[in-house]
Amino acid sequence: MKRLGLQHNYHDAQLQRVRFEERRIVFETSLDGHWNKDCPQKAQLIFETVHNLEEIKTLFGAVGRQSLVDVADEIIGVAKLSKTCYIIDLHRTGAVEIDCRHVYEV
Repeated sequence: MKRLGLQHNYHDAQLQRVRFEERRIVFETSLDGHWNKDCPQKAQLIFETVHNLEEIKTLFGAVGRQSLVDVADEIIGVAKLSKTCYIIDLHRTGAVEIDCRHVYEV
């Protein structure tokens, strides 16, 4: 497992929403001020070209074509498992493996 060189520290961030788009997943978060002193309060973690999108939609309870799911969970960490596999570890949901090409944040 390899730690990602992200701009923000997502440890203890509150996951508020998960948005599903065509082959993309957007995690909308509120960052923890303790770990992110000079950063904005909110950030989005975006996974591009997701190959296991339907599996992840099911995990978060997205029904049919539902594209936005409200979530109340805490992020423990984000890491890279392999060339195309990332993991976002959540307090309640557990570890979510995301098979995708790229991850970035805004």
